[in-house]
Amino acid sequence: MKATSTFWNYFNINQKTISNLQNEHDKTYKLINFWLERHIKNYCHHLDYILFFPKKSGEKSQIIITANGNPLYFNYVETFVKAAPRIKNWEVKAFLQPSTKIEKIKQGLDEPYIFCDLILKTSELKFALLNPDEQKKKLDIVVYLKDYTIYCDNKILLEAVFIIVQDLLGEKSMYENLNFVQLGQMPVDDTNLIQLFELQAYIDKINSRKN
Repeated sequence: MKATSTFWNYFNINQKTISNLQNEHDKTYKLINFWLERHIKNYCHHLDYILFFPKKSGEKSQIIITANGNPLYFNYVETFVKAAPRIKNWEVKAFLQPSTKIEKIKQGLDEPYIFCDLILKTSELKFALLNPDEQKKKLDIVVYLKDYTIYCDNKILLEAVFIIVQDLLGEKSMYENLNFVQLGQMPVDDTNLIQLFELQAYIDKINSRKN
């Protein structure tokens, strides 16, 4: 497909500049992102790309192609990534991947998410099933926050929690396993709640019973 080859040809030709994008002049930074976005939107308006640069020398940079959780365009992501050439010092990945920092989260050493005036830590969130007696293919859950009563009127609160859940599960697993997410105030007695970072393990356990 012409649109996919146009994107990857541009990326391949400019990969050295893209690898150093964080250190480029503002004009170059904007120009590269303008053309990357234009080329990917010419292929599918609902796709986006995210660049990750290594913190250690010897590690590869990454470009992740995402449908922003929209299952209608998952096949577009897969086709787009399959069309990618081998690019030296780059990894091309489909979909936002699950977090690899679970151990850090378990120890409460995770970095907080900051959304404007919202500050949330994954290690401080818990969840429970909304309707535990109902047998459903996808789960309905309640995510509990310590300061829900303070933040409840914040328009981006639900979106912020969605981002955290997606970071834990990955883009595809979130769609495949979650149907509905509700928010609530953390109760004084939270012993029956489950740590949010254990959500994927909980999903795997439920799915294994179905099989």
